[in-house]
Amino acid sequence: MYDNTMFEKHTEIFKGDIGMYYCGKRIGTKNHVYGPEIRSHFLFVLVEKGTAVLYRDEKNIIFKDGDILVMFPGERVYYVAQTDWYIKWIGVSGNQVYDILQTIGVTKEKPIFTPKKYKEISSIMSQLYDTKCDSSMFSKCRVQSLLYSFFSFLLEEGCEKASVDPVDSALQIIKYNYNNNLNIRSIADSLFLDNAYFSRLFKNKVGTSPKKFILQTRMAKAKDLLKNTDHHIKDISITIGFNDPLYFSKMFYKTEGMTPSDYREMHNKNNSISDN
Repeated sequence: MYDNTMFEKHTEIFKGDIGMYYCGKRIGTKNHVYGPEIRSHFLFVLVEKGTAVLYRDEKNIIFKDGDILVMFPGERVYYVAQTDWYIKWIGVSGNQVYDILQTIGVTKEKPIFTPKKYKEISSIMSQLYDTKCDSSMFSKCRVQSLLYSFFSFLLEEGCEKASVDPVDSALQIIKYNYNNNLNIRSIADSLFLDNAYFSRLFKNKVGTSPKKFILQTRMAKAKDLLKNTDHHIKDISITIGFNDPLYFSKMFYKTEGMTPSDYREMHNKNNSISDN
């Protein structure tokens, strides 16, 4: 039977940390029942008007106007609306979604929350639905931009609840800046921490010093480039943050027990043997 109260649009998603499969809305659906259903992605359902009961094995939960229900991948979800049902939803994927939900304190055990930025979030979801979802680059970028805006509003209030771990921040800084002039002082300064205090925090959590971890990160990238490209060793040294190729070779030998050239030659020989 055709449901003239339900509207849904699908879109091509970017293959990245966050992408959207589809979005939709219900306008005054009577006697609405969802599921039981298991999805392979996240589904965010924002309630504009109405009340429903989420049925769970351990405890049933009521949710209503202004709430957002998050369905997790692989989770069995079943709910029944108690009134006429007005909602908006977006189906999304991506590893970063887990991090965002963790930041705002949403879990499978506690999947319902009431966002402070309800109006802004509702507006974003409307804009997502109104965007022409085709294969054009403009459409993809527009959807992606709105999707990040959606999550930024969630994180804005989530950041008030969750304190940021400085070591996690440092790991992100190293991940994206290992090829720059990076050292303990520059990282500690960016986190507004004393050098010695930051180093202790880092070593206690990671198990090694920031200096050694930066070197390990650079060498891991160097090995990847030596194995998978034919770039000159001088270019590789600059790429990973060493302006002096000789010093790079010295540090590579110190950590790996062989020169960059020998490492590349060894890898090439191993490939030749496996090919034969």
